[in-house]
Amino acid sequence: CSSDFSESKLTECDVNIATGCTKYCDSVRLKCFNPPQCEEGSSRLVNGTIEQEGRLEVCVNGVWGTVCSSGWNVLDAYVACKQLGKGNSNRGPLIWYNSNQFSDGYYPIVVSNAGCNGWERAITDCTHNSYGEYYCARTQVIGIQCYDDCEDGDIRLTGSDREHEGTVEICVDSLWGM
Repeated sequence: CSSDFSESKLTECDVNIATGCTKYCDSVRLKCFNPPQCEEGSSRLVNGTIEQEGRLEVCVNGVWGTVCSSGWNVLDAYVACKQLGKGNSNRGPLIWYNSNQFSDGYYPIVVSNAGCNGWERAITDCTHNSYGEYYCARTQVIGIQCYDDCEDGDIRLTGSDREHEGTVEICVDSLWGM
């Protein structure tokens, strides 16, 4: 089927018969999603142990998908952290993982070869290869950890609706922790 998902039925897709096929060509696997599940272009971090880290997922065509590490660099991670509202604008991302550090996920890999310049507001604003225009193994999905927007030694209370109670967190190395 086309990369813009304009077909509503499999019978509307063009079929190309492979010649010289191996014994594995006769099996076809489909994974169906029920769009829309998310807002186009939005992103999130999943499977991290703290709020500022996880596998990067991006919404494309109403479906959450992962991002391939091919071509990934610090500017791509910087834009991802900025889009998520995480990160110290002067420091960029803390680290990114070119592997399935936060599990490989089960959604499709929807973005590869991101080419951000740093000024973009979202990963999908950067040049990139779209779904179906590349090969990326499940072990190559991106995970990131962003800095918090705090200064070392800052203190805050979290986890309560009351102003003067909650869990005390201290900023160390631009990350909130207990």
